[in-house]
Amino acid sequence: MRFRHGLAIPVAVDPALGAEIERLALVIAGRDADPSRLECASRVAEAQIDVLRVRRARRALLADPSLRVKKAERTPTDRRGQETSCAAAR
Repeated sequence: MRFRHGLAIPVAVDPALGAEIERLALVIAGRDADPSRLECASRVAEAQIDVLRVRRARRALLADPSLRVKKAERTPTDRRGQETSCAAAR
């Protein structure tokens, strides 16, 4: 099973998060805020929600070992992809 975190989708594009962004922006800016202040607060709210999304995705990955990427055994190579002398000496 492949884990899909959805983090590539911007917060502002996700309609499910639109109301949350607006609510949080009003809390940050205050109900009587002018449009400029509310716009700035919306950006802060989007960033905060993004941070929460990343934390949830991280928690999900850490909670389920089957979703983690396994480290592949590699031999040291140079920039051209050739094995280095250290690897050849083994």
